[in-house]
Amino acid sequence: MQMVSKNKIGKIFRDFNNEILAELIPNSMKVPPKRLEFSMQNLSWLCRNLQIKNKFHPEIKQTMAKLNTLRMKILLGKKDYDFLKCVNVI
Repeated sequence: MQMVSKNKIGKIFRDFNNEILAELIPNSMKVPPKRLEFSMQNLSWLCRNLQIKNKFHPEIKQTMAKLNTLRMKILLGKKDYDFLKCVNVI
């Protein structure tokens, strides 16, 4: 798997705003508010830890799939706005 440079990731992050994670994650899930700020660190943290306090939430599988897909697309350097449209973010 080819990773992307930090400069390229920085450019990708400028295309997103801080509301993207809040829109991907249902309001009824337990998430520290600071983790909803859009950064690679927070996205990775959510991919690892969101299930811990939300394992019985009815939308956990769909939410985890969306977060992991977004993370992998960023790491691989693919800006896929169609993905964001299909999850109703943009």
